[in-house]
Amino acid sequence: MARIFLNLLAVVLFIGGGVGAFQYMKSTRPEAAPRPIEEKIWAVPALKVDYLSIQPEISAYGTLVSGRTVELGPRVSGTLIEVNDRLLEGTKVLTGEVLARLDPFEYEIALSEVNADLAEAEARLAEYVSDLDGEKALLKNGEEQFALATRDFERRTSLVQRGVGSVKARDDAEMQLSSTERYMAQRRQAINRLKARMAQQDAIVSRRQAQVKRAERNLEYTLLKAPFDSYVSQAAAAVGMTLTSNTMIARLIDLTRLEVRFELTNDEFSRLISEKSSGARVTGLIGRAAEIRWKVGGNIFTYAATIERVDAELEANTGGVALFATLDEDPATTDRRAPIRPGAFVEVVVTDRMYDNVLVLPNRAISDSGAVYVVGEEDRLVEYQVSVLRRDGSNLIVTADIPSGTWLVTNRFPEIGTGAKVKVLE
Repeated sequence: MARIFLNLLAVVLFIGGGVGAFQYMKSTRPEAAPRPIEEKIWAVPALKVDYLSIQPEISAYGTLVSGRTVELGPRVSGTLIEVNDRLLEGTKVLTGEVLARLDPFEYEIALSEVNADLAEAEARLAEYVSDLDGEKALLKNGEEQFALATRDFERRTSLVQRGVGSVKARDDAEMQLSSTERYMAQRRQAINRLKARMAQQDAIVSRRQAQVKRAERNLEYTLLKAPFDSYVSQAAAAVGMTLTSNTMIARLIDLTRLEVRFELTNDEFSRLISEKSSGARVTGLIGRAAEIRWKVGGNIFTYAATIERVDAELEANTGGVALFATLDEDPATTDRRAPIRPGAFVEVVVTDRMYDNVLVLPNRAISDSGAVYVVGEEDRLVEYQVSVLRRDGSNLIVTADIPSGTWLVTNRFPEIGTGAKVKVLE
């Protein structure tokens, strides 16, 4: 029992000694001086405000199309007797090049026949002209005879009236006058008939000439020629084929009218058509230069183009406006370039309107409300408002009333606000 008591006493004394030592150490510890609160300084990227004039690019995408395509086929029927070796898919052909030929035999015979008919009609007309000239000569002679007969009749009548001439001589002169007058009437009637026949024959000659032209044209149509410099597509022709006037043997795509159909957004379209030049409102879209970029593998081929027209219908689904830009040159005339074809998907780059006295800022520098921060006095931030004109990639083109030369914070941070102290990272 005594041993238990002694053990408990030892424990109490040990605990009491520990508490006393703790209290002594606590009471004798040195007092720590309070540290002053330091203001945080934020290191921020910034740029100097510098107003400038800029004309950015608008990038759109479209498809190369043919502005003019024709179906090659005969206008007359016949059998193909010759096909150009170049009448193949994808081949380039030149204006006037003969691509195929029909058997011309029947059309040569038809032309010979109508030429013979024309020659006959012209000969008949020449005969009528000769007869008319003869009748006119006879009429002129009759008129001279009539004048003589008239003077003879008047002279004999005068003699009878004076009693020195015979009545029979006067009657004979009168009969001669009447006979000459009838002769003249017959000549005039013959002339009128010949003129009518000539008119009819002249119509026949004109009809024969038209038939000759038609026969010549039909004979010419046996040669199927390229109407313009073009690419051959959907070629399907072989010697021995019998063709009719509605048979297509190839499709020709005009090389000089390659176009790109692309779309601009409503905002882009509105900016371009309302661009101002020298203070006057002008049409800034039609006739505007564009650059066509065709990416093939790792290569990019560029072509100059000009915007020519707006599509007849607006794009209701996409909310944009479709345009057509015509390539300024035949891409196949330059050996170093790839032979671009309709159907190619291309990028269209057009210069936007000119923006004067603006700032180009990164998107992350501007809040949703249009606020930006510049470094003011004592390196503290000051808030300004800007108006966004357009997006240019990852940047924004804005107008603002910020003093030039001041530092503008280009990367916002969660604690950013007016009065925050910063250090510019140059």
